[in-house]
Amino acid sequence: MEDPLTGTALALSSEKEQVVFVSADLVVISDELRDAVRDLVATKVPGLKPESVIIDATHSHSAPEVRPDRSGIKESADTAWEMPAGSYGPEYGFPVAGQTAGEYVDFAAEKLAQCAADAWKARKPGAMAFGLDYAVIGRNRIWVNKEGASKMYGLRKPAAREIFQHVEGQEDHSINVLATYGEDRALTGVVINLSCPSQESQLSYLLSADFWHDVRLELAGRLGKQVFVLPQCSAAGPPS
Repeated sequence: MEDPLTGTALALSSEKEQVVFVSADLVVISDELRDAVRDLVATKVPGLKPESVIIDATHSHSAPEVRPDRSGIKESADTAWEMPAGSYGPEYGFPVAGQTAGEYVDFAAEKLAQCAADAWKARKPGAMAFGLDYAVIGRNRIWVNKEGASKMYGLRKPAAREIFQHVEGQEDHSINVLATYGEDRALTGVVINLSCPSQESQLSYLLSADFWHDVRLELAGRLGKQVFVLPQCSAAGPPS
């Protein structure tokens, strides 16, 4: 392990509404993991609606696999790259020693459900504020060929470069922040939303939260260790 994988939860409620945001340093949130977390939350916190628990992954490519039915991945002919059935690489998560993907789902679901339950039970009156800034965190990797088809990766191949037309769209460098405060107006946490997955350490073959680990350390030094950091990866992926 290169650095810790973290789960963070923010619970919010009013007289009529309730929600718990849960963020996890994982490659994805599979249907199996989502459903397992919500089922456990229903038993741990009877007053909290399971569907009110919203879970996101930071999309660290150096995180465990949580898709038990993953049977192999085949990408487009432009990338000419195929993952054999039953194997995992850093691009799509990899198994933890001694655990299958299904076993890890059970392990992670218990941790994340308890995190959500703890956040819900620890709710106190407070305040929120939001902010917006900009920083170049990621780059657009979607390109369009001469036939008008959008592609991701593959430009290292001469054949792909010959049919390259242009980079698709623009880049989103916005940083959306939601800050939470206690009754004493002291900062308690920040939700940080970026249009960028966590892929800096994806070829290390070591479990890692990627750049979010460094963000947590930096903010702990600036704001204090009592401030929670809840990352969100907004729209930033391959074409559908």
